[in-house]
Amino acid sequence: MFSDLWLTEVGAGPALLAPLLTFVGLGLVYLHWRRRSGSAAVLWVGWGSVMLATPLWVLQVGPEFGVIYQLITISACAWLLTLSNLEPKTHTEAPLRPPQPYSVPWRALGARTINGIVLSSLASALLTLAVCGLLPMDAANQMVIAALLFPCLWAGLASWVCASDRFWRHAGLLTLISLFSVAMVMGVQ
Repeated sequence: MFSDLWLTEVGAGPALLAPLLTFVGLGLVYLHWRRRSGSAAVLWVGWGSVMLATPLWVLQVGPEFGVIYQLITISACAWLLTLSNLEPKTHTEAPLRPPQPYSVPWRALGARTINGIVLSSLASALLTLAVCGLLPMDAANQMVIAALLFPCLWAGLASWVCASDRFWRHAGLLTLISLFSVAMVMGVQ
C-alpha cells in the first residue's frame, strides 16, 4: 500500500530516476578512481548525479526516509562495485619453516583487556550519564542521547587504550573520568 501511495503521488519517473542517478553517479566516480588519470569532469558529473538523486528521494518519501534510502542505495552500489571486482586468489604453497618459539605477553594482553573492556566501558557509561544529565531535555530524550553516545564513546576509549602500551596512564585516566562522572551524577560539587 505504501509503495502504491508514493508512486501515485510523485509518479514513476522520480521513483526510478533516483536510484538510477545514484548507481550511474557512483559508477562514474568508481571509473575515475580506477583510471587514476581520468578527467575531472567525470568525477564532477558522478558526484553531481549522486547529489541530485537525494532531492528526488526526498520528493518521493519525505526527508527522513529519503535520506535513509539514498544512503542505503549508496551502500548497495558500493557493495555491487566491490563484488564485481573480486578476483579469485590462487593458492601458492609457502615454504615450510621450522616453528619458532613465541611467547605471548599475557600481562600486556590482560592489561589491555581490562582497560579496553572493563574500565573504558565503565568510564564511557558514567561519562555519558553525567553529560546527558546536564542537557536541558526531558528524561526520555536524555536516554536516547545516552543510548546513541555510549557506544561511540566506548569505541573511542577502547581504541585509544588498545593503541598504546601505557597501562597505568590509561587506567588512571579512565578511573579519574569515572570518579569525576560519579561526582557529577551524584551532584557533588
